[in-house]
Amino acid sequence: MGLDKNCTDKEVKSQFRRLSRTMHPDRNTQDEPEVAKQKYLQIKESQDILLNQKRRKNFDEHGDPDWVDLFDYETYPDILMNPGKPFVLYTTFIAVLFGAVLPLSFFVLHPALEDPPEWLTEIIFDTIKRAENDLSNENLDSSLENLKQADELWNALIKSFPAYRKSVWCVLIEIRIACRRAQCQLFKASNLKSNTKEFQDLIKETTQMMKTTKDLNNTVLKTSQTRKETFAVISPYLKDVKNMIDNTDLRGNIRDLETLLTTF
Repeated sequence: MGLDKNCTDKEVKSQFRRLSRTMHPDRNTQDEPEVAKQKYLQIKESQDILLNQKRRKNFDEHGDPDWVDLFDYETYPDILMNPGKPFVLYTTFIAVLFGAVLPLSFFVLHPALEDPPEWLTEIIFDTIKRAENDLSNENLDSSLENLKQADELWNALIKSFPAYRKSVWCVLIEIRIACRRAQCQLFKASNLKSNTKEFQDLIKETTQMMKTTKDLNNTVLKTSQTRKETFAVISPYLKDVKNMIDNTDLRGNIRDLETLLTTF
């Protein structure tokens, strides 16, 4: 706004009125309507920040008018401190699992949506990708650990927001995790004799995991069109599991799992 850092409220209001004479969308004829609107909103937001002592101090000290000290509960507005609000759950989820502090406007503008925000799914998918890299390098224990972490992140999210369990994202995430786990466990099983208890336990666990995933697939995807579109995405993961069976000595020894994979 072209003001000194130590300007008074009176000077802020006076400057805003002066700028509004030329920058208000109804008076700004030099810019396109949308550009004029955005410019006016910017000076309006600047005025609001400068007239709010807390936001002004935050901007001066941290560069963000909505900066919040996560460990100072007195800085939180009542809407976030009211138990039962989904915003509190969101804050807790992010703080505990991701260690991230976001502008409070996110929690106010994005309550429990039907589909999770893309940046959240990206964090989970990045964890899965690390597991896939470990799997390709045959670091099975590390891969399983990353898959466990991705699964915990996703389950913590759907526990706070059950609506996400009904989204297509639930199928995409859980099937991908299940398939990568199956590959790890099948790889381990391929190095065991089929008559050992450890082998039988691994195959039983893998088969049950894939069955649970298939049941989820049928529950969430209500229409044939949705199933078709989703299957196009998940089919490569299912194919990787089948290839793991074909490329080891497991083929013919785990018929229940082999049959199950053909029914997705």
